[in-house]
Amino acid sequence: MTTEGAKKLGAFSGIVGLKCPQCRQGDLFKKPGLYVVKGMADMYDRCPVCNLKYEQEPGFWWGSMYLNYGTSVAIILPTFIVFYSIVGLEFYTALSLGGLLLLLLVPMVFRLGRACWIYWFGKYKS
Repeated sequence: MTTEGAKKLGAFSGIVGLKCPQCRQGDLFKKPGLYVVKGMADMYDRCPVCNLKYEQEPGFWWGSMYLNYGTSVAIILPTFIVFYSIVGLEFYTALSLGGLLLLLLVPMVFRLGRACWIYWFGKYKS
């Protein structure tokens, strides 16, 4: 990506693309992509492009777990309501289907939670 292209990359695109919040060119994770199962938590310590330190203090990523929890509730609750109330499945069947959907989405939710968290605290240098 060119430097000019990086300036045009917005925060939303940077989060979804899992890019550094400062330069929006370097990758946050060692394995690219939103859905990575094996090694989904393997992150660089610093941005490969601008050298921004990702983990700003010990325990920095704990806050992203709150985002992940909220996202998980936002996934499982509507799924449960649809399957239980609208489709008419039994309680535990509807709950299990919501849990299964959430389980399938864990890698993506985890990575997006961390990207949102670092963008909240990272500064973009144009």
